Amino acid sequence: MILVNSVVLFLQEIYTEAPILNILDTICTLVFLIEMIGKHYELGIKKYWSFRLVHIFPNFSNIMKNLSKALKDSFAIFVGFVILIFLIALLSCSLFRDVTRELHFC
Repeated sequence: MILVNSVVLFLQEIYTEAPILNILDTICTLVFLIEMIGKHYELGIKKYWSFRLVHIFPNFSNIMKNLSKALKDSFAIFVGFVILIFLIALLSCSLFRDVTRELHFC
C-alpha cells in the first residue's frame, strides 16, 4: 500500500489536473488512517507511540536525556545571541536612520 501511495504521489506531481489521482490519494490516506486507528485501539495510544519511537530511535530515552542536558547547557549562549541580535538591530536603526525613514522600518 505504501508503494501504491508513493506512485500516486509521484504521478500527482506530473499530472496535476487528474482527478483520479486525487481520489486514489484520498483512498490511500483513509486506509492508513483506519490502520492507525485500529492499532491505537489494539495497542493503546501510549504503547503505539512508544513502540514507534523506539522502533525509529532505539536509544530514544538516551537521546531525550542528552538533548535536555544540551538545551540546559546552551541556554546562556542562546540568551547571549538574543541580546547580541537586539543590540545589532538597535545599532542598525541608528546608523541607517535616514534610509529607514523612507522605508518606515524604524
